[in-house]
Amino acid sequence: MSLFIISPIDLSTAYRGLAALYTAGVGPSRAFSFIVESTECRPLQSTLKQLSEATSDGTSVSKAMAAFPKIFPALHRTVIAAGETSGLMPATLNGLAQMVERDHALKESIKRELTPAKINIGAAVVIVGLLAILGLFHFEELSIAARMLLCICTLLIIITFAAATLATQINNEAEVRYGPIVNQIPGFGKIAHMMAENHFTRVLAVCHEAGILPIRSIALAAEACGSPSMQTKLMRATNSVRDGVTMAVSLENTEALSDYLVSMLKIGEESGKIAEILYRAQEQQSQIIEAAIHRMKTYVSLGTNLAALGLGGTVVFILYGVL
Repeated sequence: MSLFIISPIDLSTAYRGLAALYTAGVGPSRAFSFIVESTECRPLQSTLKQLSEATSDGTSVSKAMAAFPKIFPALHRTVIAAGETSGLMPATLNGLAQMVERDHALKESIKRELTPAKINIGAAVVIVGLLAILGLFHFEELSIAARMLLCICTLLIIITFAAATLATQINNEAEVRYGPIVNQIPGFGKIAHMMAENHFTRVLAVCHEAGILPIRSIALAAEACGSPSMQTKLMRATNSVRDGVTMAVSLENTEALSDYLVSMLKIGEESGKIAEILYRAQEQQSQIIEAAIHRMKTYVSLGTNLAALGLGGTVVFILYGVL
């Protein structure tokens, strides 16, 4: 565990500790003080001390956390605010910790699978670059086939390297970090959208369970989804709900959510079990995201193999043409 970086594991551990202390009847200010003593992460210790001081005068936890947006993103603050409103802080904090751990495991899985590919492709880029320099000095000696293969192989390796790099960076803020770039790449934009929808579903479920009115629930969940374009679309639903249209139909009309989620929301409204249905939908969404990432890994691995074959062919052609 790093002493200088607040990792997701540091954060989830703190959330679980807070949940246990809330269950024991400890107030937020004292709870933060206790957590300070149990963590080895110095930046988190400093932050928790400030939160302890901020909440000692009755300031809500979510409001105190707003002073540290880089540590406690909007998603976390929204979920905690809903827990404070409902009085279900222990369950809310444990659920948030689980969500943080799941997201972290997903990102680590992507990095673990694709980092070797990035290293291999990076080495290939260096080799092709050196070969390209060699080819420039002996350009007239190269056959047309060797020249064409050198260009094609170089382009393929660069594209595959960029894809592997983007794949390791996908998270709930992918659209914020890469904007139109991610959304225009097949597969990547879809995964970023699904993760945003997954977080929207979770927060909407928590807000409804907390008894927050639908209009406010949609606004909070939209803010926490992590996608500016999706947030803009979802916010339109608040006007329809205000006019008496059901939440499911209002969200369906925004065309921002999947048909699956809209259908599940309709079932929840009909059965009167919106929160329970949304939690189930969120679990199913998580499985779909994992399957999509697995397919993405397969495509990147295929691109890596093709790049390696192209590199081998390029080496043969260039050496044949020069020597």
